[in-house]
Amino acid sequence: LAVLPTELPWSDLGSFADLRQVAIDAGRVDGLGNVAQGEALLLDSEGCFVDSGTGRLVVILGGSGLAVIDTQDALLVCPLSRVQEVSRVVEQLREAGRSELL
Repeated sequence: LAVLPTELPWSDLGSFADLRQVAIDAGRVDGLGNVAQGEALLLDSEGCFVDSGTGRLVVILGGSGLAVIDTQDALLVCPLSRVQEVSRVVEQLREAGRSELL
Protein backbone atom coordinates (compact mmCIF):
# COMPACT_ATOMS: atom_id res chain seq x y z
CA LEU A 1 0.00 0.00 0.00
CA ALA A 2 1.35 3.43 -0.93
CA VAL A 3 0.10 6.98 -0.66
CA LEU A 4 1.04 9.41 -3.40
CA PRO A 5 0.46 13.16 -3.20
CA THR A 6 -1.45 14.45 -6.23
CA GLU A 7 -3.29 17.48 -7.50
CA LEU A 8 -6.70 16.13 -8.52
CA PRO A 9 -9.95 18.03 -8.85
CA TRP A 10 -12.64 17.01 -6.36
CA SER A 11 -16.37 17.14 -6.70
CA ASP A 12 -18.93 15.75 -4.30
CA LEU A 13 -21.32 14.20 -6.81
CA GLY A 14 -24.45 14.83 -4.82
CA SER A 15 -26.82 15.62 -7.67
CA PHE A 16 -27.38 15.36 -11.40
CA ALA A 17 -26.35 19.01 -11.67
CA ASP A 18 -22.98 18.01 -10.18
CA LEU A 19 -22.62 15.19 -12.72
CA ARG A 20 -23.39 17.67 -15.50
CA GLN A 21 -20.74 20.07 -14.20
CA VAL A 22 -18.11 17.31 -14.07
CA ALA A 23 -18.89 16.46 -17.71
CA ILE A 24 -18.65 20.14 -18.67
CA ASP A 25 -15.31 20.46 -16.86
CA ALA A 26 -14.08 17.40 -18.78
CA GLY A 27 -15.08 19.02 -22.08
CA ARG A 28 -18.00 16.67 -22.77
CA VAL A 29 -20.37 19.49 -23.65
CA ASP A 30 -21.63 20.70 -27.01
CA GLY A 31 -21.66 24.28 -28.26
CA LEU A 32 -25.08 24.92 -26.72
CA GLY A 33 -24.18 23.71 -23.22
CA ASN A 34 -25.80 20.29 -23.56
CA VAL A 35 -24.30 17.22 -21.92
CA ALA A 36 -25.41 13.77 -23.06
CA GLN A 37 -24.36 10.45 -21.58
CA GLY A 38 -25.74 7.46 -23.44
CA GLU A 39 -27.96 7.51 -26.51
CA ALA A 40 -29.25 11.05 -27.00
CA LEU A 41 -30.24 13.45 -29.75
CA LEU A 42 -30.67 17.09 -28.78
CA LEU A 43 -32.18 19.34 -31.45
CA ASP A 44 -32.60 23.09 -31.00
CA SER A 45 -31.94 22.55 -27.30
CA GLU A 46 -29.61 24.30 -24.88
CA GLY A 47 -28.27 23.73 -21.39
CA CYS A 48 -29.76 20.24 -21.08
CA PHE A 49 -28.41 17.14 -19.34
CA VAL A 50 -29.27 13.62 -20.51
CA ASP A 51 -28.15 10.47 -18.72
CA SER A 52 -29.50 7.40 -20.47
CA GLY A 53 -28.21 4.10 -19.23
CA THR A 54 -30.89 2.03 -20.93
CA GLY A 55 -29.63 2.00 -24.50
CA ARG A 56 -32.90 3.65 -25.48
CA LEU A 57 -32.59 6.85 -27.53
CA VAL A 58 -33.59 10.02 -25.65
CA VAL A 59 -34.60 12.94 -27.88
CA ILE A 60 -35.05 16.52 -26.71
CA LEU A 61 -36.53 18.90 -29.27
CA GLY A 62 -36.53 22.58 -28.38
CA GLY A 63 -35.69 22.04 -24.72
CA SER A 64 -33.92 24.47 -22.44
CA GLY A 65 -32.35 23.66 -19.08
CA LEU A 66 -33.83 20.17 -18.78
CA ALA A 67 -32.54 17.10 -16.97
CA VAL A 68 -33.58 13.75 -18.45
CA ILE A 69 -32.51 10.69 -16.48
CA ASP A 70 -33.52 7.41 -18.10
CA THR A 71 -33.02 4.18 -16.14
CA GLN A 72 -34.44 0.68 -16.48
CA ASP A 73 -37.02 1.41 -13.77
CA ALA A 74 -38.01 5.02 -14.28
CA LEU A 75 -37.75 8.14 -16.40
CA LEU A 76 -37.18 11.50 -14.73
CA VAL A 77 -37.71 14.75 -16.64
CA CYS A 78 -37.41 18.05 -14.79
CA PRO A 79 -35.84 21.49 -15.05
CA LEU A 80 -32.15 21.37 -14.10
CA SER A 81 -32.95 24.06 -11.57
CA ARG A 82 -35.09 21.55 -9.65
CA VAL A 83 -32.92 18.41 -9.64
CA GLN A 84 -32.21 18.92 -5.94
CA GLU A 85 -35.89 18.13 -5.33
CA VAL A 86 -35.49 14.47 -6.34
CA SER A 87 -35.81 13.65 -2.63
CA ARG A 88 -39.49 14.60 -2.97
CA VAL A 89 -39.89 11.85 -5.56
CA VAL A 90 -38.22 9.35 -3.24
CA GLU A 91 -40.55 10.40 -0.43
CA GLN A 92 -43.64 9.97 -2.61
CA LEU A 93 -42.49 6.53 -3.78
CA ARG A 94 -41.91 5.47 -0.17
CA GLU A 95 -45.38 6.66 0.83
CA ALA A 96 -46.89 4.80 -2.12
CA GLY A 97 -45.14 1.56 -1.09
CA ARG A 98 -43.02 1.45 -4.25
CA SER A 99 -39.84 0.23 -2.54
CA GLU A 100 -38.83 -1.73 -5.67
CA LEU A 101 -38.08 1.62 -7.31
CA LEU A 102 -35.89 2.91 -4.50
